[in-house]
Amino acid sequence: MMYINPFRTILLTAGAVAAMTLTGCASTGDLARLQSQVQQLQQQVGQNQQTADQALQKANAAQSTALTAEQAATQAQQTATDTNQRIDRMFKKSMQK
Repeated sequence: MMYINPFRTILLTAGAVAAMTLTGCASTGDLARLQSQVQQLQQQVGQNQQTADQALQKANAAQSTALTAEQAATQAQQTATDTNQRIDRMFKKSMQK
């Protein structure tokens, strides 16, 4: 039968408890750091989403402006075509006289 030294048992037990406590503290510290990083990332995602939403609004406004400009250009082209046709008719009439 082997002799068990009570002092050595207490010392090993205390060492094991200390190691578990330190590991627990490190884990708690790691968890706190991770939570902080997650919060920072969530804030960045929120800011990026706001920026993306603003960019989308500006793109939609630009598209609307472009469509309005295209309609105005089409109308101006039609007006110019109509005016040219009238001028051609007037010229032809004046040449016939």
